[in-house]
Amino acid sequence: MNWFDRCIAWFFPRIILSGTAWQRSWENQEREAFTATAKIFFPIAAIVYVGHYYFFDLPMELEPASSWFQFRMSTAALCVATTVAYHSPYQHSKHYKLLAAIVCAYFCFAQARVVVNFGVESWFFCFAIIGLTVQVMKEPLPTSLVFASVLIALVTPSLLEAQVPVEYISSGAVFTLVLVFALRSTYRKDIDNFLLNKENLAKQEQLVELNRDFTDRIRSFIPTVISERIESFVNQNQMSVIEASIEVLRAKEKTVSCLFSDIRGFTQNSRDLDSYIAESVIPEMRVCSNVIEQHQGIPRKIGDLVFAYFDHDQSKLNVLRAVLSGIDISIANKAMNRTLTKIRVDRYILISTGKAVVGNIGGVDSAVEITALGSPVNYLSRLDELTKSENFRREVVYGDVVICEATFEAIRDLGVNLEHKKLRMSDMSLSIRDFPESTSVYLVKTNNNNQELLQKEIRKSEDLGDNDRLSKLRKIA
Repeated sequence: MNWFDRCIAWFFPRIILSGTAWQRSWENQEREAFTATAKIFFPIAAIVYVGHYYFFDLPMELEPASSWFQFRMSTAALCVATTVAYHSPYQHSKHYKLLAAIVCAYFCFAQARVVVNFGVESWFFCFAIIGLTVQVMKEPLPTSLVFASVLIALVTPSLLEAQVPVEYISSGAVFTLVLVFALRSTYRKDIDNFLLNKENLAKQEQLVELNRDFTDRIRSFIPTVISERIESFVNQNQMSVIEASIEVLRAKEKTVSCLFSDIRGFTQNSRDLDSYIAESVIPEMRVCSNVIEQHQGIPRKIGDLVFAYFDHDQSKLNVLRAVLSGIDISIANKAMNRTLTKIRVDRYILISTGKAVVGNIGGVDSAVEITALGSPVNYLSRLDELTKSENFRREVVYGDVVICEATFEAIRDLGVNLEHKKLRMSDMSLSIRDFPESTSVYLVKTNNNNQELLQKEIRKSEDLGDNDRLSKLRKIA
């Protein structure tokens, strides 16, 4: 913008808003600011006129008293009527400032007539009222200067009639115009601040929209539980999506329950891509993932393997949810196999409990790898090796849920008596590689009774957790 354009914009700042998306917004804001001022200014003016009569005109014994009374009270009534007008639909009209301009012009003229009838001493108030009314009108600098000049021209004949010295009138006029120039020069700054605020708001809205879009994109690639945690961090801690993601996915040690389920015969059956993988495996694995996420688990799919970990702060909830997920997966798997016209999807479901490091193992400077590392994961890998043993398969059939001793003991400690069968490694002439201390596993029946028992205990544990949180909040309060 060259110097000429800057000058034009300084004198006529509304040009800056012309054609922008915020022009109407500025007009509405200006209207609201003016009407708010008018609703305060005119009632105060009415009080001043009434008070002036009782606390000045009467003590000064101005004559004729009836004329002064009529003048003060009629002017006060005009102020009240103007106030009422600005509480009516008139405030939304196109020429909403016109009434205020006329009333303000009357104030100035009336004050000039007071000088004629009272005395030269009050001539200065004419110019003071002009400066005040121009400020009330809240117009740009050129309009304000023109309005002030019109008001000065309006009062000058009466001031001359009252024999106010010309030099007084001239100095008063100059002082008033300089005052108006100083006061209304800020109009351009008001518009600049308005535009700056609007631009900042637009950028903030754009950032919010980008954050929302980014969150939606993240949600489509990461487990539901992780996505909900990220969203919670963003909302509660005023973090960006990136900051919340780093914090939520930061690797940490927790007591978790893990679920491991590999499809049997996948390599041989997958030679028929269309009928087996497309029609059987993919839909079945999608069901498995949905079940796990429904129970607040974090699933990982590696080829035909479904792995998940449950890492709630309450370890008992992890155990209950993992075992219930295993039962639900088994029931869903059997139901799907009954509808398949071609190759079945056969799988065992293995569950363990223990301490593991969970989160983003890949780090922030490489591919995100949300998984679990530790003893319970390794245990399941070794246990899965035994599912290929003939001795193991004599005791366990496809669809069975097999849990480790730690998982079974955690459920028993909760008082949940699941229908189960204990399998001793020695009876099957087997041992779990790298885990010689594990001498038994438990086969949990995949029936409705076990399903209902687990669901009931989960609801109970969740209710207790909610009550604990409420108690803590009450103590803090």
